Amino acid sequence: MTLEELLEREALKEVRIKYCHYFDGKQIEDLAMLFTEDAVCEFGPNFGGDWVGRDTIRDNFQGYADQEGPPFGVLHAVTNPLIKLIDEDTAHGR
Repeated sequence: MTLEELLEREALKEVRIKYCHYFDGKQIEDLAMLFTEDAVCEFGPNFGGDWVGRDTIRDNFQGYADQEGPPFGVLHAVTNPLIKLIDEDTAHGR
């Protein structure tokens, strides 16, 4: 693994941590800005299926935030990221 690949993995880990922090803190505008304009969130049918585009992603996360308790009332536990660098512009993470 190259130094560049390690740096890319660390950058992706930071995005994941920001996602959890923004979601848990109900900072929906900051959360939405983590996504590209043409992003796709692939959720199962119980969660509205695929959310396509930043505006849809923002609106849907806002809907969930409006139904939940106070900011940071629920916290993500972020452990053991699995990141696969696919090419120069693409990665897959779990």
